[in-house]
Amino acid sequence: MPAPIVHFEFGTKMAAKLKSFYSDLFGWRFEEHPGMNYALALTHEGEGYLPPAGNINGGIFPFEHGPAYLTIYADVPDIAASLEKAVELGAQRIMDIQTIPGVGQVVMFTDPEGHAIGMIQHESPASG
Repeated sequence: MPAPIVHFEFGTKMAAKLKSFYSDLFGWRFEEHPGMNYALALTHEGEGYLPPAGNINGGIFPFEHGPAYLTIYADVPDIAASLEKAVELGAQRIMDIQTIPGVGQVVMFTDPEGHAIGMIQHESPASG
């Protein structure tokens, strides 16, 4: 089954300017996550993180340690196995697998041409 694209992210030295730009241009709303130094870009009407079918949300991350970037995140069922396969196919890991509470695990790598790509494995819903 193909891995769907579920998130995008800007890494930028101009976070405030980009938030204003995309808010004015596209009407995106931004939800700040101060403990993570991250602003979630809500690209849809209504409340909550989950957008309606056909839309994805994104984020703006103040990134001072390299060039600005725009990347996408693919949803995978097994992040460790998917990262291992990416490396076997010529990818270079640029971030270790990290856990985001309430979301799941994320990782970033560069493809063979150098594009930064992310993967996410969402947390399993609690059984109850």
